[in-house]
Amino acid sequence: MATGDYATLAEVKVYSEIPTGDTSRDALINFLIPRVSRHIDDFCHRHFYPITESQIYDFQTEQKIWLRGDLDSLTSITNGDGNVF
Repeated sequence: MATGDYATLAEVKVYSEIPTGDTSRDALINFLIPRVSRHIDDFCHRHFYPITESQIYDFQTEQKIWLRGDLDSLTSITNGDGNVF
């Protein structure tokens, strides 16, 4: 299962009641899995897998930072003069 795919080939085959030994549609299913996963992301306007990235936010207030999306964890916050909190 690639990062960001919401199903595996095996899961789709079980759900669709396709016998494990039947590989006639494997290429099509493997083609569709990431495309359907991205359609889910687009429809929901979010993703459901972790992304590690750095983000830059302009000054908002001294007490609050308004995030652009979901946040699972935070490693550090650095202010404009380089101080890490």
